[in-house]
Amino acid sequence: MKGFKISIERIGAICLIILMILGFSYIPAYATPDTTRTNAEVKFIVYPDGTVDISGRGNSTIETSNPSIELNAQFSKIVDKYNALVNAKVTVPPDQATTFPFNATTATVNMQCENNITTTTLDAALTLCDSFSGIDFNSFPFNSTDLSISGNYANQEFNGTITIHLIPGLTLGDIQVYFEGNLTQVTIDDSVRVYYNYTLPIEFSEINETTLNEFLLKLNTTIPGTGEDSLYNMTEGMLTCTTFNTTITPIDSNSADVYFWVIIEGDFTQIITNMLTRQGISLPNLYSFINATIYCIKNGEFSLSYSKSAKNVAFHLSFTQNATECLNVTAEFAPGMYPPELQPYIESLLNTTYASIYFSTETITYSNGQVTYNGNYTLSGDLNAQVNYAKNVYVDIMNATMPGPEWLINTIKGTDVDITNLKLDMNMNSTFQQWSMEGVKLAPPVNYINSTSFRLENFFNVTSTLPGGVPEPPASNETLKLTAQGGSNGTHTVTLHVDPTYPDGAPEPDEFLSENTMVWNNQSISKLKSLIFKIWEGKAESVYNPEAITTNNPYTIDAKQETNCILTINGISQSTTINIKNATAPDVALPGTYKLLGTCVQISSSETLATINATIRIYYTPEQLSALGLDENSLKIFYFDAASNKWVEVETQINTSEHYAQATINHLSLWALFGQPLTPLWQEWWFLATIAIIAIAVIVVAALLLKRKQQKPK
Repeated sequence: MKGFKISIERIGAICLIILMILGFSYIPAYATPDTTRTNAEVKFIVYPDGTVDISGRGNSTIETSNPSIELNAQFSKIVDKYNALVNAKVTVPPDQATTFPFNATTATVNMQCENNITTTTLDAALTLCDSFSGIDFNSFPFNSTDLSISGNYANQEFNGTITIHLIPGLTLGDIQVYFEGNLTQVTIDDSVRVYYNYTLPIEFSEINETTLNEFLLKLNTTIPGTGEDSLYNMTEGMLTCTTFNTTITPIDSNSADVYFWVIIEGDFTQIITNMLTRQGISLPNLYSFINATIYCIKNGEFSLSYSKSAKNVAFHLSFTQNATECLNVTAEFAPGMYPPELQPYIESLLNTTYASIYFSTETITYSNGQVTYNGNYTLSGDLNAQVNYAKNVYVDIMNATMPGPEWLINTIKGTDVDITNLKLDMNMNSTFQQWSMEGVKLAPPVNYINSTSFRLENFFNVTSTLPGGVPEPPASNETLKLTAQGGSNGTHTVTLHVDPTYPDGAPEPDEFLSENTMVWNNQSISKLKSLIFKIWEGKAESVYNPEAITTNNPYTIDAKQETNCILTINGISQSTTINIKNATAPDVALPGTYKLLGTCVQISSSETLATINATIRIYYTPEQLSALGLDENSLKIFYFDAASNKWVEVETQINTSEHYAQATINHLSLWALFGQPLTPLWQEWWFLATIAIIAIAVIVVAALLLKRKQQKPK
């Protein structure tokens, strides 16, 4: 299965959704009116390479008459393919949903994209009410006619049938119309049975043989050509009836069959263009766009039916398109819909493709005042490159229309976005809205202080300059909770530090949490520009509240991923940063026959600690034991005493089911797990005892057998 260029509208929609949700979360209270109450939380996890995981959630009280909206989207990546799931639901307000046509319509649209071909199917049904907009649906023709239209389309040519069935007793019998044509000509082959001296349920002269001939003669002399009452004149020259032949075949004295043969020529694309223009759709090159779009449709079928008894209209449409041709049409004509100064940006966006649809399905349904959308996309290529390119073009467009500071533009364009694990949720009704977003990773420009410290000044300062001079959140009717956390990449860890000397920087946090986390309430995001992020080798955690740490409320530093070690602090004398990292064993002899299991673990503190009471737990695997031939029950934790240049054993407990050794410690040092080799089987006391018992048993048995043999009579 080959990939193909993704529809730019879909990629654009995805990018705009991302920007929109990022806007909700990153600038949660942007320009909200005084009557609105907004509560938002934003969390930043900063990693050693300067990348930032961003997540957010919030809610607002609002007053709006808009429909209720639910939206959730989720991205993931498996091997070399991206998957995007998008689900949405729009609920029409009850006062509208219970009125016609919302309460009488059902519709389903299915779209599937595969092998560069998009297949679209539409099925819809409408049950007419008694009257609407001055139209009486209980009158003619709705109360006396069954109608069916069906047709096929392929390569700009179409054909089909129209069947109209009237109730008995009227002037006209069943009407059968066959049509075929292309974009410039249509041929109509029609037949209808006429009953003389009957009436129609509308104001019309009584039809007999004479009036029928007069009526047909009038049609034949006025509709063709270019006269005053011609089709040409009625359509302002767009259509011309070149042939209008009628044949009357008498059935009896009271009826006759009338056959029509009509050929109409003209520009049907222009007809569609004019119809759309009259509906207020006026776009540059609209005619060319419609014409090119029609050529993208390879084949299709359609049907329309109406039942007078049920007053039900049913419609079906199915067609296939070449996806690449559709994209090319969009790329050719879409720029003309924008002002000249923006057209180069739109052309660049439409003509640059990094991602492609491998397979997709989309379903849209409407019923009982509710529209649901379900989309499942499998994408190949580089989706993040597509998103970042679209982001940069969007920034250029905004800067061209509303110029911003150079540092701001450079920061936004210099921040790479990774949406591989993006999750979005949004729920909005007439009085309340809430949203959440997670799984976005940003790579902004980094301001390095030295090789182990940096700031993200411009990144956090982005919200200080909002369009239109809008004040940075939070305002008086807004609450904003900011959480900043130092992250770990498995080999290095980031800790956070507040710089009190930085002008207009972040104040002391309102909360200090575990895992290098600080929390501020009702502070602007731009305040975080002063934070210093320090890089540590291995695992590092800052202990902010030593007085809160007790045996009943221990502080655990999980460095299992980095060093196979977990440190549980039961008491500590002061605030500090604990650093746990792998280390090389000193070049000294190990005690006795002990061997090092794994690597040494260096545990240190940024401050000189008066006291610490902690438990160290070092994990190992059965495979490590087997490779070194160590006895699991002999495992001991040692620390290295630099003063004596020796390893010192501490009391150790072994958990053989979970495979760790544990010890209580009162200082920080270089720690290691040692074990002794397994004793050979022939050196085990129980083995020697068993051999001895077996030997004695053999001797005893042999002696008994010999004695019996000697006592046997000859």
